[in-house]
Amino acid sequence: MPLKVENAIATIENGTTDGQVQYKINYPDLGRTLTINFQKAFPHIIESWEESLANNPNLVTQATRIKTIKLDYWNKNGVVDLKYRKELGLE
Repeated sequence: MPLKVENAIATIENGTTDGQVQYKINYPDLGRTLTINFQKAFPHIIESWEESLANNPNLVTQATRIKTIKLDYWNKNGVVDLKYRKELGLE
């Protein structure tokens, strides 16, 4: 499938929880909405995100940050580094 430009409407507003901001991107032609909730203070850590489709409101993808670790992730791509997935709660 070739890449193409899509129209989008982006809004940003204070989130429902203290110290968070909500960034919402709506793709009207695709019927798709992506919402990203992040901390207002630097370094603007992403707390959660949600993606939904207008033609199927029962199909929603969500993710919430469980834990953060600071490491040189660009060097952690081998089998020996799978332990970090468990530490982050991804297994």
